[in-house]
Amino acid sequence: MKGRDRNLRIGWICLLAVGIGILAFGLIAVMAPGSSDEGLLRANGLAAIGLGLFGSVIAVVPFRRGEPWAWMTLWFYPLFWTVHLAEDLPPGRIMSIGWCSSCCRSRGS
Repeated sequence: MKGRDRNLRIGWICLLAVGIGILAFGLIAVMAPGSSDEGLLRANGLAAIGLGLFGSVIAVVPFRRGEPWAWMTLWFYPLFWTVHLAEDLPPGRIMSIGWCSSCCRSRGS
């Protein structure tokens, strides 16, 4: 039982660190966008704030209690980052609205 408690503690602390990191990225993106398309970067920042906040709260409260739904819900983090890194999507890459609209038009044709 001690090993399980130790692993649970390590898990929620790591997930909390990830949530805080995402939250910090979002705050920086909203406050100091520094891009030619500030609107897009601020929108990504707001999404990151929400993702980081909800993930942190889920890690600290229900995940620590050992609720199964919290464990399954927090699998969103690795899935989210895997897709974003594999597809070269933001926040790994900031794309402009013009690039996105031309890309979407060419896919529909």
